[in-house]
Amino acid sequence: MSAPTDLQAHYRALYAQHGDSPQAVQWSSLDSQQRRFAVLTEVAQAPSSAMGSVLDLGCGLGALRDYLRAGGHTAAYTGLDFVVECIDRARVMFADDAAA
Repeated sequence: MSAPTDLQAHYRALYAQHGDSPQAVQWSSLDSQQRRFAVLTEVAQAPSSAMGSVLDLGCGLGALRDYLRAGGHTAAYTGLDFVVECIDRARVMFADDAAA
């Protein structure tokens, strides 16, 4: 594995400091993160299982997946991120979600 970039190091430090929280991915609060997801799902018409899937680039800890599931959306969700610690944590958190 290559050396982390400055940006990767930045997000790794945030995750180490804040753990499972919006601040770990540089959101000021859960409210601001939820408002962003609301706007995204309005623009993108959040998918149901019948409408396809979601590819979340830069997913962090996969909070968009939680937001979608809380809204009743069951579409397949794939999150990609370059911070291994976040992906490893998300895998544990969503191990019971067959569509994630």
